[in-house]
Amino acid sequence: MRMKMNIVCRDELARITSIDKRLTPNIFFISTQHIMHPEFADFILESNIVSSNNIEIVLEEKEDEIECPLVTPLGFPEAEFKNHKLTVADRRKYKGNGDTLVILPYGRQIFENPSLFVDKILSIRRRIGWEKLFYIPGIGSPMSYALLAYMGIDFFDSLNAIVAARRGELLFPIGSYSINELEEIPCSCPACRASKTFSFQDILQHNYYMIYQELKLVRNAIRLGKIRELVEQRVRVKPHLISILRFFDRKGFKEIEKYVPLVKSNSFLVLTEDSFNRVEVKRFQQRVIDRYIKPRNPSILLLLPCSYRKPYSFSPSHRRFNSILQQLDNRYILHEVIVTSPIGVVPRELELVYPVANYDIPVTGVWSDDEEKMIQGLLKKYLEKNRYKDVVLYLPEELRRITSEVIRNPIIVGSKENLTSKKTLDKLLEVLKDLTEKYNYVSYDERRLEDMRSFLSYQFGKEIADVLIRKSTIKGRYPNLRIISNGKQIGMLTGERGFVSLTLEGAERLASTGRYYVEIDRDFKLKGSVFAPGVISADQDIRIGDEVCIMQDDKLCAVGVAKMPGEDMVLYQHGEAVNVRHRI
Repeated sequence: MRMKMNIVCRDELARITSIDKRLTPNIFFISTQHIMHPEFADFILESNIVSSNNIEIVLEEKEDEIECPLVTPLGFPEAEFKNHKLTVADRRKYKGNGDTLVILPYGRQIFENPSLFVDKILSIRRRIGWEKLFYIPGIGSPMSYALLAYMGIDFFDSLNAIVAARRGELLFPIGSYSINELEEIPCSCPACRASKTFSFQDILQHNYYMIYQELKLVRNAIRLGKIRELVEQRVRVKPHLISILRFFDRKGFKEIEKYVPLVKSNSFLVLTEDSFNRVEVKRFQQRVIDRYIKPRNPSILLLLPCSYRKPYSFSPSHRRFNSILQQLDNRYILHEVIVTSPIGVVPRELELVYPVANYDIPVTGVWSDDEEKMIQGLLKKYLEKNRYKDVVLYLPEELRRITSEVIRNPIIVGSKENLTSKKTLDKLLEVLKDLTEKYNYVSYDERRLEDMRSFLSYQFGKEIADVLIRKSTIKGRYPNLRIISNGKQIGMLTGERGFVSLTLEGAERLASTGRYYVEIDRDFKLKGSVFAPGVISADQDIRIGDEVCIMQDDKLCAVGVAKMPGEDMVLYQHGEAVNVRHRI
């Protein structure tokens, strides 16, 4: 009988699942005659006779060279996962359909090779999908649980806690320490408070508390959408873990990107240089270069610095910049683009989207070589696609140097003084007045429509943007703007969400493009959300947070927000696929 497993929540590839009301990520606590599992153990690994086999052992011919592959710490088994116990029998015979748990037997051997380890995890996941539970025996510690869960691994075991205890080592999230080298025990767990001699059993109980506590922190980070921040903190204790993270960021980008929501309310914390490789950053940069089209009417590019407060328009510095622009008779001939790290180049109309509206980075005024290359590379590509007749740099001195190296004949305004000083702002006003008067007048309404077209090109692509904006006007007060056509609302941009939400009229237009669709079974009764079992096909480019049109018998029946990637809507047999906003 298949165990009941549901995905409770997900943060990128990390997820919390419920297995008969017990949660993962979690630990198989080894239970033998000599080493008992702790009373708080949710899952147990024991040796006994098995009655069935619902485990898939992942073995490939190329792995024959690996000596003594470790299927579990208790042997090379037939295995059964039932009633929260993984039971193994010491026999070299494999059968079963792997409908419950997949085991990588040689994970411990390849863990020390970061590149190979990442390759193998991705290879297996691409073959079995991201729905099945995944267990790698013999690896995992409080230092690495966050990273391994981030990579989509659901189960670990207590082997390392036992080995460390045999060595007299106490485990902590910041490393392992020999009991003999600690003058003070930096722990108040029940085992440490009660022990005076720190025997093997005392140290083992401490280690059990530490690994269980860390798993709870990992699950809470997943719930809060902060698993990546926890990963970047934990891996700093071992260069080996940093290597695994960096290989995974680079090699697993496509897999991670599928599960990173387009819309999030969390703060995006830039903690280390590894934050620059996060999918959110890379995807935003790619969309600006590949999808985004600048408004048609501006002829002058004005490059501005970022601000501490987000969105930029609501910061004190950008309010001052705006007060200068409001004094121009032809201000809408200007296009503002913000230059920032780690995001790159941010057109003003995209300041509401995630992660631009959410990131927080320590500011020093010093730019690393990698940051310089990133800014210059993105700015160069942006200007190759989006043409302007004049470019004005109103940036701090160091950033002026970086950007001017890739811009032909820029107009540089500013000095070493503060860019928000009256003297410097007056100089900016003088330069912009002379410059904007040379161009044809652009009206407020014309520019608002073009800004919305540009925003939609980022969200959906240029072709769909043209369809959605056709014969429309823009109403409302920024940041909440409505797209109106023939007296009907097509969609609305909200500052809270940072994306355009479509009405049924907007969904009709979207459906006409043949993109961002979810086709449901003709027998599916649409009363609330759309769930995966009712989906028969979906656009493979759909990502979590995308606007989608729901079709039934090739007719539009609803519009909503995707809650899982389009590919998973078809493959999964459970879970919410689309949160419906409007239905016919």
